Amino acid sequence: MGKKDTQKMIQIVSDFINELSDDQFTNLINGNAMIEYKENQNHVSSIDQMKSSVQQAQSMKEIEGCFKGLLKKDIRAFCKDCRIDIRKKDTKKELFYKIAVHFGITRPDEKDFNTLIKEFDRFTDVKEAAEFLNGAGELRTKDDLIRFANVLDVHIRPKERKADILHRIAESVVGSRLRAQVIKNV
Repeated sequence: MGKKDTQKMIQIVSDFINELSDDQFTNLINGNAMIEYKENQNHVSSIDQMKSSVQQAQSMKEIEGCFKGLLKKDIRAFCKDCRIDIRKKDTKKELFYKIAVHFGITRPDEKDFNTLIKEFDRFTDVKEAAEFLNGAGELRTKDDLIRFANVLDVHIRPKERKADILHRIAESVVGSRLRAQVIKNV
C-alpha cells in the first residue's frame, strides 16, 4: 500500500469517526460496539443514477427532489464521490447549492424566484420594496432570503438578521435603480 492509499484510508477512518455520535464513539471505545466491513455493490450504480438525475435538473427544487429521503451523510458521500468541495458543517441546502453549481446550474434559484423578481422590479420606494419582501411567501426563512439575494447578485453577510438582509436587498436593488435615475437626469 502506497502513501496515497494510506492517506485515503486514514481519511475514510477519520470521516467515519467524525460522523459517530458521542454514545456510538463511547460504545466503540468500551468494546460494546464493533466496526463492520461491508461491500457496497449498489454504490456505483446508485451514484451514477443520482448523477444523471442531477444533470437533468433545472432548478434547486429539482435538485432537492433528486435527494429526497436521503440523509445528509448520503448527500455528503455523493459530493465526495463527485469531488465537490464541502465542509462538515454545510447544511443540506448549502450542499444542494454546491451540487447545482458543480453540475453547471450557475443560477439555480432564478427559476424559483422569477415571478417574485418581476413583482419586485416594479417598486420605486425602498421601504415599500422591503415591506413587499417581508410579506412574500417565497421568502419565509433567512435561507430563502440569502438565496434570493444571490440571484439578484446582492452581497449579504449570512450572519445578519433577517430584517437587515431584507433592507439590504431593497436598498441594493431599488436604491441603486433610483440613484441611477437621478444621475441620468442630472
